[in-house]
Amino acid sequence: MKYSALRKVLQPALLGAASIFIVSCQTQPKLEPGKADSIGKDAVRTTKAGVTVLAEGSEWAGREAVQAHVTPLKVEIRNEADKPVRIRYQDFTLITQKGARFKALPLFEIEGSLEKPRAVSYARVPYRSRFYHRGFHAAPYYETVFSGMKPYPYAYDYPASVYTKSFAYWKEIELPTQNMQESALPEGALDPGGQVRGHLFFEKVPVDIESVSLEFKLVNAKTGAVLGLGKLPLHVAK
Repeated sequence: MKYSALRKVLQPALLGAASIFIVSCQTQPKLEPGKADSIGKDAVRTTKAGVTVLAEGSEWAGREAVQAHVTPLKVEIRNEADKPVRIRYQDFTLITQKGARFKALPLFEIEGSLEKPRAVSYARVPYRSRFYHRGFHAAPYYETVFSGMKPYPYAYDYPASVYTKSFAYWKEIELPTQNMQESALPEGALDPGGQVRGHLFFEKVPVDIESVSLEFKLVNAKTGAVLGLGKLPLHVAK
C-alpha cells in the first residue's frame, strides 16, 4: 500500500492515540530572542528591502510532545515594499555557529501531478486555519485545505523535490497533528501592505545547542528576484 494511502487509513487513529505518543521527561528546549536583540517582550525583528520579519519566543501552545520531535517558532512577516513577497519553507533555515542547518518542514503531503499538485488534509474534523493573514494568498496547491482563501493567481512553481525530502521527516513519528497544520504559516505570496503570522516547524534543534540564527531569503513572488537576505539571532532556552 502506498504511504499516502496508508496514512489516510491510519491518520485518524494516530491523531487520537495520545496514549502511545511518548513524551520525553526532560524539559524540551524552545527558541527565544537574545536579550540584547529583543524588542519589547519575547520578540526580535529585522527589516530588509522593506519587509519586516519578526520572530516570537512564545511557547508552543499545543501538545508538549510536539517539541520532542520538532522546533516550533512563531514568525510574523509584514510587507511594506511595493512588490509581492514569496513565502516558501526552503527560504527559512535555523543555522548554528558551526554551520549545522535545520530546515523548515512542510506540514501537508502533496499529491497529484507536477502541473496540478494539491495538498491533502487527513483531519477527522473540519479544518480551520489558526494563523493570522491580511493580503496573503496561499500557494495554489493549498487550495484544497485553505478553501476560504483566494490562492495566488500567478505562476507559483511547486518545489517537488523539497517536499519529497522534507515530508519524509514525518514518516517515523506521529506528526504533524491537526493543530500544527492549522497553526502553520503556509507557503504563498504576501501582497504589498500585507501581513501574515503563524508557526514554522523546523527539524529538531538538539538540547546541547546554545544559539541559532533564523536565516531567510526574501524573493519577489512574480519575478523570482532576490530582494534581500536576513538573519535573526535566537537563544535556545532549556
